[in-house]
Amino acid sequence: MLRIIHDAMSRSGCARWTPLVALWGGIVSIAVCLGVAGSIVGVSDWPVNPAISNLAESDQSAPLFALGFTLLAVCLVAALACRAACLIGTLTSVAQRVANAVWFGLAVLAVPFILMMAYIRDDSAAGGLHFLGAGVGMGLIGLAGILHSLFCLCWFDVDVQIPPKLRKGAYVLQVVGFILALTTFAIWFVSDKSDSTLEWVGFLLIMASYGSFSVFFAFPVQPKDDQAHLLG
Repeated sequence: MLRIIHDAMSRSGCARWTPLVALWGGIVSIAVCLGVAGSIVGVSDWPVNPAISNLAESDQSAPLFALGFTLLAVCLVAALACRAACLIGTLTSVAQRVANAVWFGLAVLAVPFILMMAYIRDDSAAGGLHFLGAGVGMGLIGLAGILHSLFCLCWFDVDVQIPPKLRKGAYVLQVVGFILALTTFAIWFVSDKSDSTLEWVGFLLIMASYGSFSVFFAFPVQPKDDQAHLLG
């Protein structure tokens, strides 16, 4: 399946822009949905309050919260599937291909947990599952991003169509962004949660780090023969 996606994106036409559209479709969707939910709940003391989960604590805002995170999860994984497919075309060893499957697998595994967070309100009887979904889902999606960028920076010889300084800078910024995001999430998670600033910082860092994947999708995917020539 990933090879089929790679071949489609190697050709000129609309297919090569699919991951960029999916990526930003997800980011814009969550921004709009949370923004409208916030206008319903009230965000006068943002980012201290409300916490992200609090945006689902009304009958009017809960569907927007669920819709936003659903679109984000689906669109992000679609974009990452395209990214994993692009890498498949260049990776030369079985170990590298397994590593490529691992980081993408973690991203896919995050989806049901994100959906659990999206559809179970924190103020419901099953509120504990909401926080379980949030912690595991964001942890997995952040870990997937860290592994992807570390593999690309230190092991995979990929993205040869992108200027070296630009691609290496992107890898480094992504690793730093994802690590900071998970760190701020963890600090907030073990705190008394009276101040939600770190939660919002962590979430925005996740969005910014994945948003920077745009650089990979902005350059045309090289067919396998062309990649071999550039690498050689």
